[in-house]
Amino acid sequence: MIMNPRLLISVLLLGIITAVYGQSQTLVQKSEIEQTILGYCSNEIPAKTNPIGAQGQAVSIGAAIRIPVSKMAGLKGGKITKIRIGTKSGLTGIYVWIRSSLDGKAEVLQRLGNTTDGWNEVALDTPYEITGEEIYIGYNGKQPAGVMAVLANEEEQKGATYLSIENEWTDYYGKGFGALYIQAIAQATLPETDLAIGDFTMDKTFYKTDDPLNFSFNLSNEGTKSINGYSISYRINDGEEITEDINKSINAGAKETYSKEIPANDYGEGTHQIKVYISKLADGAIDEIALNDTLEGTFSLYETSYPHKILLEQFTTINCVNCPYGGKVLTTAISERDDVVWVAHHVGYGTDELTISESGDYLNFGVSGAPAAMVDRTKIPAATDTNYPPFGIGYSNTIAGAKIVTSYMDYCAAIPAFVSVSIENEYDPQTRQLSITVNGERNAIFNTFYPKANISVFLTENGILAKTAQSGANKNYVHNHVLRAILTETFGNNIEWENNKFTYTTTTTLDEAWIAGRMNVIAIVNKPFDAQTSPNDAQVLNVEESAIDDPTYDSITEQQLSELNLHVENGRVVITGNHDLEIYTTNGMRVQNEALPKGFYLIRIIAGDNTTHTKIFIP
Repeated sequence: MIMNPRLLISVLLLGIITAVYGQSQTLVQKSEIEQTILGYCSNEIPAKTNPIGAQGQAVSIGAAIRIPVSKMAGLKGGKITKIRIGTKSGLTGIYVWIRSSLDGKAEVLQRLGNTTDGWNEVALDTPYEITGEEIYIGYNGKQPAGVMAVLANEEEQKGATYLSIENEWTDYYGKGFGALYIQAIAQATLPETDLAIGDFTMDKTFYKTDDPLNFSFNLSNEGTKSINGYSISYRINDGEEITEDINKSINAGAKETYSKEIPANDYGEGTHQIKVYISKLADGAIDEIALNDTLEGTFSLYETSYPHKILLEQFTTINCVNCPYGGKVLTTAISERDDVVWVAHHVGYGTDELTISESGDYLNFGVSGAPAAMVDRTKIPAATDTNYPPFGIGYSNTIAGAKIVTSYMDYCAAIPAFVSVSIENEYDPQTRQLSITVNGERNAIFNTFYPKANISVFLTENGILAKTAQSGANKNYVHNHVLRAILTETFGNNIEWENNKFTYTTTTTLDEAWIAGRMNVIAIVNKPFDAQTSPNDAQVLNVEESAIDDPTYDSITEQQLSELNLHVENGRVVITGNHDLEIYTTNGMRVQNEALPKGFYLIRIIAGDNTTHTKIFIP
């Protein structure tokens, strides 16, 4: 797990558009050869810079920065002659490198060895010939246990902080890590006039047709002379060119951010192309480098979306001592939400008496232990402890952990649902047969983004007292949301659409050990997942839950209930007669019938062979 001793800031990114740079090149007038430093950090490393690393364990570690086309284009024909990295001492077997992608083959690879405190510099035996294309500059090696040696400054910048633990790269921009101390020294002749455009971003992936579109990008003067003004143009699809004249100087080496809001109601549902470019410089100046003048991206518009519930999947087992902490975190996180459907897989730290075999397949989403959870099977950008959808929930501070998990839920809930899900079920207590019908409808652009979708049907049960005492708790620990069965293929059956609607039906007979009145049917529309599919590409698109109605379960009459004289004494629920009580929070978590805090509680009363549920308020 990447640990940052400084503040870790969670920024929920709702859609970054990948930029594509134009490929034309003009005749370039060059200045004299100059030395250029490529990087995002200062030249001086403060004495108290805090290190980054994998806490408490020996791992393979890597760090890198990205230098975009906007910077590299003006250096075309030059050379990178040195790479230096700022670290603490203790990293071993370090190699520095230059690559065209984080996981690609190194175009330059040279051994550094072990690191020392401060700058560690390598003069390249064979300098890197600059082509003008984007590059990554970084290093890889070993971090011994107890060593935290990767250094970063306080200022966050895009492309400035890529970290790898055990060969899994993650972009840590926006998460409070600052910019890595990595620099490359280049020798190149610089153009006199070069205004570059980079880091094109739209604030959402999906927009409603009546929403405004917001995009932004950086402008940087990569030449040696000031530019007195410029014009920015954009074009959507093959439509009209829209131009804005900017009467503002930008000095050599300076950077500006350009932001624009435009209406979306002139464009229909679907995916649209947007092209932004520098169309003119003031005073008749000629931009000598055209390669970094243009960016292209996409955005998507929709008219119809549906109520969106999110799927919370918990990984827990009876022999997991920290799993009760995880349960408290999740219960607190959903305490004020009505848009969460919760499923507990009893896998992740061995198995137990509540495990079903299919749950083992869900470990392939990247579960590395328990307690853990995932929301809508979606990789959360702010979850920095993992590169996959599951994240750890073993927080000893329940409130702090719940706030983090709530932010993950908010991220998923903000994604519009392009498909609806509804459930009807009918239960026969005599035969224990359960019949289920799931219906759904997709909007006009669902198929554009999700050409393949599956329907999954789960059965869960609440209020289970296991035969084995819960590790970290006691024998009275109640297990809720327990996955009892999957009535489709493990990751769902292919949806068969007819006029943008689907119906799925299934019938099953409930196990005699299950209590139907405590069970729920869960229907999930999800992207397919298999062994060849990335775990980051099998998201849940919508989900619904329906309680099984067992007419024999709540069989105490209102008259009988009144005669039981249910009331509260000293924070404890009491009842007339020798009847068993089970006390649950409104979220379904069973609690001890002692010193109950103020609030509403659900009460299950067991009177002989009869049971009922009611609600009570503790003042």
